[in-house]
Amino acid sequence: MNDPVFDVAIVGSGFAGSITATILSKLGYSTLLLEKGKHPRFALGESSTPVTTYYFERFARLFDIPEFVQLSGYDRMKADPLQLNCGPKELFYYLYHRLDAPIRRFEELDREIALQVRGVDLQYDRAVLDEYLMRVACKYGATYIDDVDVTTLDVRDDGVELVCVKQGETFRHRARFLIDGTGNHSVLSQALNLRVSPADLDTPLASRTIFTHYRGVKNLNAVFPGGCPNERLPIDRQRSTQHHVFDGGWYWFIPFDSGVTSVGVSLDLDRYPENSVAAEQEFLEITRRLPVVADMLGNAERVLPWFKSRRLQYLSKEFAGDRWALLPAAAFGMDAWQSTGLTLSMMGIDRLVWALDNVVFRFNAFRKESLRSYAKPLRQEYHDVSRFVHGVYKSFRHYDIFRLFCLMPALSVEPFALDGGLNRPWDENALFMFFGNPHWRTAFYRLYDVVLACATRDRVDPEVVRGMQSFIVNDLKRYNNRDYGDPAARNIHMRRGDNDRALEDALRFDR
Repeated sequence: MNDPVFDVAIVGSGFAGSITATILSKLGYSTLLLEKGKHPRFALGESSTPVTTYYFERFARLFDIPEFVQLSGYDRMKADPLQLNCGPKELFYYLYHRLDAPIRRFEELDREIALQVRGVDLQYDRAVLDEYLMRVACKYGATYIDDVDVTTLDVRDDGVELVCVKQGETFRHRARFLIDGTGNHSVLSQALNLRVSPADLDTPLASRTIFTHYRGVKNLNAVFPGGCPNERLPIDRQRSTQHHVFDGGWYWFIPFDSGVTSVGVSLDLDRYPENSVAAEQEFLEITRRLPVVADMLGNAERVLPWFKSRRLQYLSKEFAGDRWALLPAAAFGMDAWQSTGLTLSMMGIDRLVWALDNVVFRFNAFRKESLRSYAKPLRQEYHDVSRFVHGVYKSFRHYDIFRLFCLMPALSVEPFALDGGLNRPWDENALFMFFGNPHWRTAFYRLYDVVLACATRDRVDPEVVRGMQSFIVNDLKRYNNRDYGDPAARNIHMRRGDNDRALEDALRFDR
């Protein structure tokens, strides 16, 4: 064949696919980036985390990609001439609701939890962000083709051939390595029959979601006469991802500077099974049971179509093979809780690029074993993080259990960063939420078991809550940088200067 042979073909030009294409192109690999649709188009996953924004800065400095710098913080985004649509995220914010309970004053709730992030992170308008990332990939040399269907994938010992159709014309591309960034509709998983059946999924987590975008959502402060006074929380709740939690699910509110707010409800399938009710009808039926949420939406105008999912969780049997790899969102589906999807994508990109650059291409080693440092930790993270999210859903039944268990990422991620885990893409034990640390892992599963036991009870013994709280404050003291769980904090945890300085020293960009 006379067709040009690319070093890497990436199918899917979304968040992870385009970032991977940019980095590989910058490293000198000829990269083909294929897209079934066209930009701009909507994608879920709109809220960053400190780990997500850290990786944008890491990639910018490691690979000399200055376009990524503005994506690493809200102030940087606003200072950039492009001014991409976004919003500030300075808090993880949680408000616990009791279904069908009318609330007249904010003080009647006494059910809010706030965790301040290290800097000021971002809420991403994904339609805008993904198109920008695609254009950055093209700037650094990626060959981009959109409106194309990949109809056949032939993975052979000497490379990969892709048969594609664009506007009725069939053509072929060849590559030495193939990366699948097509998410839930993974073309590789379909071609190689990789998907695990829903009945055999290796996780107890089972959730679904309904969401859209609104314009004119009411500020939480405007819902209550006198606002939402809390002398311990000096930051506007609008500068956050708001999690409105209730027994059986949670709403997210993600505000953008454009005046649009992403709003969705995610539901525990054990409490809200899949059904044929129309998305809008079901969303409004549940919303009416949370008067505060209903008031916030009030006369807001919907600006996107409704989306209603089936079960969000899916899994592929293998995450990598001879001459191919699935990016995290193509390997498995998790849940929107605390934006773990973008975080796992960034960590996965770092590992995959390292393996390709330092092992696969350097030694012409295209066998599955060469990608062990990518696939093995990702599979372990799927196992453990999905159980954390499952535990969160089960903790919703009792506020006092939820307010403690939801602290697990905050307790684990900062020590993980201080330990250098974000800078070791070759280390199979450098796992998100510190699950590669045996002591932490044992401690987590001890608390997880408590949560599951409490979820079966109508009432939780106060001694169980005190025991859980004592375990976090005392037994997990080595991980506890902000007095998490301390009753004196009253569930409001602001960042501390001394800890931030230690983190800055730990978060270096040496590779």
